[in-house]
Amino acid sequence: MASKIIYSLDHLCWLFKNKPFVARDDMPKAFFDEFGIKISATGLYKQIKRMGLNHMHCKNGGRFQKGLIPHNKGMKGVCWAPAHTLFKKGQQSVRLREIGSERLDTDGYTSVKVGHPKKWRHKHHLLWEQHNGEIEVGKRVIFIDGNRQNFDIDNLACVSFSVFLRINWNGLWDSPLVQRRGILAASLIEQKMCDLGSKVKFFDTNRYNKKVFNKVK
Repeated sequence: MASKIIYSLDHLCWLFKNKPFVARDDMPKAFFDEFGIKISATGLYKQIKRMGLNHMHCKNGGRFQKGLIPHNKGMKGVCWAPAHTLFKKGQQSVRLREIGSERLDTDGYTSVKVGHPKKWRHKHHLLWEQHNGEIEVGKRVIFIDGNRQNFDIDNLACVSFSVFLRINWNGLWDSPLVQRRGILAASLIEQKMCDLGSKVKFFDTNRYNKKVFNKVK
């Protein structure tokens, strides 16, 4: 393990004078030539930092000097890549998807491309609008059976966010398929009564499930 170097006043003066003119990697050799002491560039830099000299400008101030001609003058637009690897004007990417193409996102929804360059919409939204008109602001289209690939129009329902919250409270997604339309209808009625200002108890899902199950049985 190298011994700790105690910098003398001569050492510190030398660092102060030579820091702007000697490159960091060349500093250890220059320091050894002057004092015969071996030290790493990291060690010298730490001492320079302690002295507050790490932000001292180099001899040219770190800036272009007046009248200096940049090395890339007149090279605007020059590209060093081989010509055969560059896009030609008007060339389209091989990965370009045509309008009407479909893709499956990470949430399991199918999206359809409706325009260039990257305009996509959910397929079930387009299907709903095709049969029922534009989706109102504040509403969402849901799959009643929970299958996001079942695009039967009878399997879709357009509900407000408040109704969507209520059907979650009422356990729609955990209920048997035969009961879901009834739970959805009850949730819509609940929300309508709530909007009208009536006091109504929340829908008792368990009680409803027992009645429907007994009838089906």
